[in-house]
Amino acid sequence: MSESAEGAHAPTAPSQSAATLRRRAIAAAVAPGVLAGIHLANLLFFLNPHLPFSPRTLAATMALYAPALGLFSLLLHAPWLRQPTRVLRALPWTLTLVLALTVVAAWGHAALYAYDLPPGINRRLLRLGVWVGITAVVGFYTALLHRARRRPYGIRSRVLYTALALASIYAAFERREAFDPTAWALPRATTIPERPPLHLAVVGLEGASLDAVLPLVEEGRLPFFARLRDDGWTARMQPQGAPVRAARWTSIATGKHPFRHGIVGARRWAAPSLGPDQHLLLLPRGLGFRWWGTWPLGAVDARDRRALPLWTILSRLNLPTAVIGWPLITPTDPAVRTVVPEPFFEGAGDLQAPTGVAERLRLYRRRLDEIGHEATARFGRHPDPQVLSWLALDLWRESLALSVVEPDVDAQALFVTLPGLASLSAETYGGFAAVRDSGTRTPATERAAQLLSAYYEHLDDFLARLWERLPPPRLLVVTSASGAGAPAVHPRTLTTRAGWRALRARLGGPPPVGGTVDGRADGLLMMLGEGVRARGEEAAVGRAHPVDLAPTLLYAVGLPVANDADGDVLTDAFDEAFLARRALTFVPSYDVLDAGAPPPR
Repeated sequence: MSESAEGAHAPTAPSQSAATLRRRAIAAAVAPGVLAGIHLANLLFFLNPHLPFSPRTLAATMALYAPALGLFSLLLHAPWLRQPTRVLRALPWTLTLVLALTVVAAWGHAALYAYDLPPGINRRLLRLGVWVGITAVVGFYTALLHRARRRPYGIRSRVLYTALALASIYAAFERREAFDPTAWALPRATTIPERPPLHLAVVGLEGASLDAVLPLVEEGRLPFFARLRDDGWTARMQPQGAPVRAARWTSIATGKHPFRHGIVGARRWAAPSLGPDQHLLLLPRGLGFRWWGTWPLGAVDARDRRALPLWTILSRLNLPTAVIGWPLITPTDPAVRTVVPEPFFEGAGDLQAPTGVAERLRLYRRRLDEIGHEATARFGRHPDPQVLSWLALDLWRESLALSVVEPDVDAQALFVTLPGLASLSAETYGGFAAVRDSGTRTPATERAAQLLSAYYEHLDDFLARLWERLPPPRLLVVTSASGAGAPAVHPRTLTTRAGWRALRARLGGPPPVGGTVDGRADGLLMMLGEGVRARGEEAAVGRAHPVDLAPTLLYAVGLPVANDADGDVLTDAFDEAFLARRALTFVPSYDVLDAGAPPPR
């Protein structure tokens, strides 16, 4: 029996034999897509462990995506359907390719979403990759053996490939079905010591990087950052998890990884096969799934968060707290005294504050024509209007931050984020790095370096004023969940404009002026104030993770640390005398704090 004798058992009539062969070729063209759709349906349940998983829900999801990818596979094979035997001979290879891609998807998503998925799901995805990898190796060896020896695919070979496909499906179902989500039982309420006197200010500078701050400090352009470095404690903030802005800032505020606090993406997505009451939070990557497999339902908000942030914890312990512009703060706990959400700065939200304070805060808005010459002079004689618009939004937030630490407002804890630096870094960091690191000076790179340096100088002035306004004893924390970087030549960046400019520069073109603020570069953490260890000239820069900040700040203000936090207290940040007089104590969890706190006065 030759390779072309695929229809040996077909009817003898030529027309019937050709029709049968064509039908078999169509089935062979559809089969790889159907198998891929089945594994895609399984992957959706792995990435969204909150979805109800059962044979019925899995079958419904398979029934949606298997035919869709089967049709796509048929369209890919369409040019070869006039040669049915060619499609049939390719079937073992295409099935093996689908199995290999399933392995890549399982291992790749387990690594990509390492901090966004429960550990049990990650382990099962890795094991699924092992089991499906075995089927892929067997399929590849069988296809290679038939190809090398020019052997036809008999009944045993066909049964083998059918068994391999079914085994991979069973492995995916069994591994997902074996996942038993841990029920995080909340402990009973615990007695908390009386309120500590420390005044705390946490300033989030989006896109801030030590690689920009430290060179400017050495040049004497950032005197207050120099004080933070020399009289305080400095560390690189190492990002964890997928580069989702809301997830990173929520990890900073809660001390928990995304799979614990519940914010793993910026949007909810439809789960078409499971009805309107269900939604997806994580989507498969690298497939363009959001464009064809689902549609957005809306942005996530504070109701999706499963852990209490620092401002809620402090407020429920009767510490007056103000939150300005921090991602995902609405709907807000009524115990938080002053809240200015991000939508407020876009004219779409309202603030929450004591009656007398609310009217005053509404008056602090800065328009472009209201920015004084003193604030714009460092940006040149004719500042870019786009840069001024970012500056205006930050000035607005800065004015609100300075106002809430006034004695009549009495905000004992302040949390504020300033996004302007990240926007400017995306347009200028490549030029800044070219001038500072490699000495490549062109009019474009020098202009970019001047703009970014000027913006850091502006932030330096604001931090100095905020520090002077904070009543002692005080603690100032400056942080960024991630920093900015120069564009790099990498497969994942070649789909972006910055990546192509980096490639052009590598090939001898002009250096890229723009930067990347994709959540992968190191951010910063700088602390100054009560109990903080002075860095000294010889001390090295420390290391921190976003989940470390919340437990560290609880310890700094004199409160116990929660046992259910994922981060550690950064004890290296404090001097020995402070550590000696303040014991490290623990409570089971802060998520049990009574929500019935009195409303803002």
